[in-house]
Amino acid sequence: MLSSKKFTRYFGFTEEEVRNLCRKYDMNFDSVREWYDGYLIDDLHMYNPNSVYCSMVNHSLEAYWKNTSSFETINDLIGLNIDGLMNDVIDMLSGNKANVEVDYFQNDLSAIKTKDDVLTALIHLGYLGYDANRQNAYIPNYEVALAFKAALSDKRWGRVGEYISKSNEMLWARTFSGN
Repeated sequence: MLSSKKFTRYFGFTEEEVRNLCRKYDMNFDSVREWYDGYLIDDLHMYNPNSVYCSMVNHSLEAYWKNTSSFETINDLIGLNIDGLMNDVIDMLSGNKANVEVDYFQNDLSAIKTKDDVLTALIHLGYLGYDANRQNAYIPNYEVALAFKAALSDKRWGRVGEYISKSNEMLWARTFSGN
């Protein structure tokens, strides 16, 4: 989701709602934020409602994302490696952001032709967050970083996949970078 104007607060849990849920379910808000925050829509922080709900009910911080979408989507899109896309993904896993032009994407996964198309598709699928003010894509939280790590550990990525799959430091660096 890039922009939803007056409906933004209905696309997930707001920070205030998550704070209240953390109090109700005796969960540490800062930890929940690191795992599930990071989506910025119209300058409002939004949390994945399924992941927050599952963490509260199970009283556990886990990668619930993997149960709702396919890692193959990430692999197929990144595998195109258009214009150095893989380098951008590695940079984002390290806590950096990637410039992206989102205005020309046609919402058609079969018509992807540019790196911006891939990044915009990953934003629409929830695998990346988007800062509209800076026109940057980023990995929004630890849970999604784990999904990228799992996808990139696929054998077809060779040394890059091995490096990423063994590098929890990279994921934790992203978590505490302040996105």
